[in-house]
Amino acid sequence: MLSVNVINSMAVGIKTNNTNLENIKLYPNPNKGIFNISLDHKNETYQLEIYNSLGELVYQSMVINELLEINLEASPIGLYYVKLKGKEGNKTFKFIKE
Repeated sequence: MLSVNVINSMAVGIKTNNTNLENIKLYPNPNKGIFNISLDHKNETYQLEIYNSLGELVYQSMVINELLEINLEASPIGLYYVKLKGKEGNKTFKFIKE
């Protein structure tokens, strides 16, 4: 017999406004090694790091532009992780290089 207990609870916390982080986009995905990162920021600088599936850092840069084109054509195919670090927090994307 299966039984389910339902408990009503209320979450309490501090609301943070991460609208700039939510509006960051990486495209196209999957790609051939050339892709874009579109940032919606107001005078904020981001630290950009790209890691391969083994956790090795393959690219690093400071980002100050709203649109950034990255070229990793010389890197092997596989799964990569893009990490953006800013004052408002961090955001991580996954992308596949075909």
